[in-house]
Amino acid sequence: MNWNNKILAIIFFALFGIWILTNVINKPATRSFRSTLLAIDTSSVDRIILYPDGIDSSFVELRKEGNGWRLQKDQRQANADPDKVKNLLGSMVLIPTKQLVSKKPENQANYEVDEATGKIVEVYSGDDLIERIIFGRFNFNQATRSSTSYARLSDENEIYALDGMAGLSFDKDFNAFRNTELCRINPVDIKGITYNDQQLALNDQAQWVTNGVSLDSTQMANYLNGLRVVTNFSFADDFVEMATPDHRLQIIADNQTRPLEIKAYARGGGFVVKSSENEAFFTSDSTGVYQKVFGQLKDMMAPPTN
Repeated sequence: MNWNNKILAIIFFALFGIWILTNVINKPATRSFRSTLLAIDTSSVDRIILYPDGIDSSFVELRKEGNGWRLQKDQRQANADPDKVKNLLGSMVLIPTKQLVSKKPENQANYEVDEATGKIVEVYSGDDLIERIIFGRFNFNQATRSSTSYARLSDENEIYALDGMAGLSFDKDFNAFRNTELCRINPVDIKGITYNDQQLALNDQAQWVTNGVSLDSTQMANYLNGLRVVTNFSFADDFVEMATPDHRLQIIADNQTRPLEIKAYARGGGFVVKSSENEAFFTSDSTGVYQKVFGQLKDMMAPPTN
């Protein structure tokens, strides 16, 4: 072998040794399970179906309509709270896995990721199913103050452990996604109020006056501050609206295209309350939302007793 051939051979074996070191000896170990259970481009999602108690449970469907979302369960329909849907979609953007715990189908029931007991989530774009996930039970470690959830993709047997309580985001019923706001208004924007047929207005001294009588400024300020955000979680879906409410409040405020109107109907010792800002009917006793919206104002406007 001449010197040229020897040099070429040395170069060849040197390069081959480098390749061995790079691709075999120092090759990083490949992960034996998927690192991400779910990663969805939520901009394409326009339909979500939730089975909170297994495939045989009554499901909740969220469907995008225009700029909002519509909610349905059985024959009930309502507008969904956009912020609650946004939070739900946000939980689907990325769900990393922590550990592969089992590949055996017989273990699915133990981790509650089977069809019968799991929380099933179906995500669609149009009529195309993007993904179907089953979330199961979760464990809380008191010593480390940490929690672990279990889940699997419905077309795979692998069961994964996840950090946190991921499945609880999807363990929700119909009312959990509804708009619970009766009223949201900045008190400084309020310029006029009508309670039933009695009008309240601000005079030149920034005092609220009705029928020529000034109302207590402190009480009125507390009342208006209570209207910043009024929520109620008790719905009256069975209520049929009557023509004339027992109580009616209209609020005129800056930056509003129409007056805010809140009506109350007496029913069964309590009230059913409805706002022009929300399609839902809410129930209230005499001390709840009714008192905050109507009762306080009614008491302030009552003529003094001698």
